[in-house]
Amino acid sequence: MTGKGENTIELAQAAVDAIGDSPETALAGFVLPDLLYGFGSLGLGIVVRRSNASVADPWQIHVETVTSAWVETSRVMCGLRTGSPLCIDWYPGGAEGRRNSLSSSDDDSDVDDAGESRSKTSRPVVRVRPVAAVEDVLVVMRPGHAAAPVLEAYAKSALHTAYLGVVFCRNPVLALPAQRTALLTVALVQAVNQLLDPACCEPGFVAVVWTLLTSLRARMGINGASPEQFWNGVIYKLMEPHPERRLTEAPEDDVSSVAKVLGPLMVCHEAVDEVGLFELAAAPQLSAVALALLAESISRSSRVYLKCRLARRGVANHAAAMRDEAQAVLARALGISPESVPAISPSDEVIDPPASALTFGSEADIDRALRASSKLFRKPGWTNVPPTAVLACLQMARVVQGFGRELAQPTADPPPAFVTAVCSTFRGLSMGAFLTQFVEPGAGRELDRRALQAALYVQGIEFHSSKLRRGGEIGELLEPHALVASAAARARKTMYAAARSVKLARLARTRKLNARELRRQEKLAALAEFYTAHAGVPKLFSEAEVAAMNRAAPSAVDAVVREPSGLLRHRCCFEACPRFLEYLGTQADRLHGTRKGLFTHLAPITQRSCKVPYFPGWHLMAIMLWRKTRSAHNGRQTFITRLVNHYRDRTSSSAVVASLAEATWLSIEAMVAAD
Repeated sequence: MTGKGENTIELAQAAVDAIGDSPETALAGFVLPDLLYGFGSLGLGIVVRRSNASVADPWQIHVETVTSAWVETSRVMCGLRTGSPLCIDWYPGGAEGRRNSLSSSDDDSDVDDAGESRSKTSRPVVRVRPVAAVEDVLVVMRPGHAAAPVLEAYAKSALHTAYLGVVFCRNPVLALPAQRTALLTVALVQAVNQLLDPACCEPGFVAVVWTLLTSLRARMGINGASPEQFWNGVIYKLMEPHPERRLTEAPEDDVSSVAKVLGPLMVCHEAVDEVGLFELAAAPQLSAVALALLAESISRSSRVYLKCRLARRGVANHAAAMRDEAQAVLARALGISPESVPAISPSDEVIDPPASALTFGSEADIDRALRASSKLFRKPGWTNVPPTAVLACLQMARVVQGFGRELAQPTADPPPAFVTAVCSTFRGLSMGAFLTQFVEPGAGRELDRRALQAALYVQGIEFHSSKLRRGGEIGELLEPHALVASAAARARKTMYAAARSVKLARLARTRKLNARELRRQEKLAALAEFYTAHAGVPKLFSEAEVAAMNRAAPSAVDAVVREPSGLLRHRCCFEACPRFLEYLGTQADRLHGTRKGLFTHLAPITQRSCKVPYFPGWHLMAIMLWRKTRSAHNGRQTFITRLVNHYRDRTSSSAVVASLAEATWLSIEAMVAAD
């Protein structure tokens, strides 16, 4: 702290209180930001890259480098005011680290079979650049240090709030409450990521990481009377099925940065220990979480990459433009040529079949996709959490699990055992360890690393927004070849549909086709897939089957609920449906007990043009008749006859009702047998 500890804090607070008093005071005419040049605190020097997004959302701030140099905020402020930033010659590992950096900077590197960087000198996956000028300071609280009360008092003061506005926006007035936690969390993630550089993997920098860990715990209130429920809730969400759908920026998830998940994983070790994420029994869930975090980081990097491509061409990055750009990038990366897509007939007299009526090839060039992915992954700075940071933070979270007592009662300096554990864990660590330590144990087999890297890239480009990731056809990353193949087929389908739409639009202009008829044709084409997936009768479930599903995936919110008819309350029971057994309830359904989500999904069945017969109350009527006729002589035929008579007025074909009735009889019998 600049000055004499508590006395300086008291003096600074008195100055703050004096501002705005009567004109006779010595500080008349001063404003709060003026005090930043005379009163400050020690902190870690950092290199920050600001953006327009970080002004509104502090979690978008980029911390490019965390140094181990202790710098005063007031000195940095004076340097900004005079245009002469504070110059320090910092590099992890000192002069030896700088020599190693220079000796390896000219090495020719390539991509190995696992998609990792390789060179003659085994170049590390992360290389920290030397820092010559520090323009920002990260104020930490350092629990356990003698100056901790002073640092904590400054961190909670109005001066620090104003200084955070300078760090984020270069404007002390534009301060937001989330800036403190966001800057500390993003800096911790970057510092842990820097441990992958051998020059940073040394006791001095491990002490910096320890300081950030204990400071973030103090900031989140974990060492207080009650832990922050929000941060523990982030951990609990990771244990749900399909964790990749709970990591988006949607309001119900509120994960505006992947650092918002990686930070709690490292500091909320009580919650991590409670759910047992790193235990052997949870290996499959850890595999899903690790892949979900890596995929989310790559997806956000891909979104920035697509926006940069559009900006270079001067195109606004609205949703349609992003979708078209992603389609073009995918087609090129997968080696999809126009010749591999079914051709549109040149004749205006031929109406080409809709895309849903055709089968598209799934051939893809994995090697080409691998080369495209390497260009994206090896360029840092797309987001504030690069893919390497996911590996580094998961490793740190695993290390922290063995030091829960030390973190609960932190000391100023890290325990020697912690320093040894971190250095031994991170020394020589590469992205290949991500699979061997976090993914393959849960998968129970060795994965094709080249195909997985290509699959991560393809999925990130195709599902580059929160809306697409929550509701899209996200493939299983543990089957990378199948994921790439399905993406290639969808890309060809999109290319064909776009060419067909162009032709139909041209026909509409030249022949002046009726717009309503054109929309009807497109609607029928879009519903063709739905009718195919919902033909026949749905599967009925016994109470025993429902209980087994709830035991396998317990969730109080999305529990499986059985109706008296044997159908499930908020889930589609047609086995051919792509969303079979998926929870379809909306937020309004949870609040009001309605089923609008499911009924919206099944709405096409009630349309007149639907080829799937719809009879209201069919299953309840069928259950009632089955109970009456199951023990009677020739009970099945009696059951069918009575159903046909009951619904005779709703259809012109008794054979259709009879066919459905027979299928329903078999479905009820199967349900009873399973109970």
